[in-house]
Amino acid sequence: MTALGRVVHIGPEAGDAFRIGPDRFRTLGGPSQRAEEYAAIVYEAAAGVPGPPLHRHTKFEEAWFILDGKVEFLTARRPLVAAAGSYLRIPRGVPHTFRVVGGRPARWLGIISPGSYVKLLQELGRLVPPTGPPDAAKVARLFARYDTELV
Repeated sequence: MTALGRVVHIGPEAGDAFRIGPDRFRTLGGPSQRAEEYAAIVYEAAAGVPGPPLHRHTKFEEAWFILDGKVEFLTARRPLVAAAGSYLRIPRGVPHTFRVVGGRPARWLGIISPGSYVKLLQELGRLVPPTGPPDAAKVARLFARYDTELV
């Protein structure tokens, strides 16, 4: 990563990489420990693996641009399939979850605001084993620490 004044450039393989179960993430836009206005992540998710439990964020928002594959989002209890080229913005307070559909992995770009909330994903990665479900009570406690309610 190079910073030129206020401009940040991150190369194609740079950024902090981590996993949540079989899914892969790469953070973009600087260290996630700072309270930047937003953080960007690249998310590569496996097909056939359930996403997070239905939840809502009370203090941060997400936006997603699907790069490849199909992702079914359940927002406000309505399913919506987003294919490559689709954009979704999930405001704070809106219940949501997602899963990859179509039998092949999906890849999407996510924007999280404020950026410090990317730490939720990084910590979740330490709770979710490569296969099988995580400890639900530990996930609930983690979500609560990051102003996220299970629905």
